[in-house]
Amino acid sequence: MSDSTWRVRPNTNRDAAMYASLQSGDYAPWRNSSLAEFEDAGQQEMLNWCPLLGAMNELGAKLSYSSFVETHVFNSNKVFAVFEPV
Repeated sequence: MSDSTWRVRPNTNRDAAMYASLQSGDYAPWRNSSLAEFEDAGQQEMLNWCPLLGAMNELGAKLSYSSFVETHVFNSNKVFAVFEPV
């Protein structure tokens, strides 16, 4: 939930941008986003992905499957990801 969307719907533009960087393996936006930026976009749940992506990057694990589910029913979009073991 994001204050910028009146806590009614997710900040889909920012979610989609972060998802695109996940898909491309460009984790810089994840590393370079501040806590305030995550919170302003209502992406507190995405903070859990930061250590995951850091670990996958360090291990050299590659994303083998992912899906972005945009929703207007729940207050957050959903992402599923599978990384190939190294």
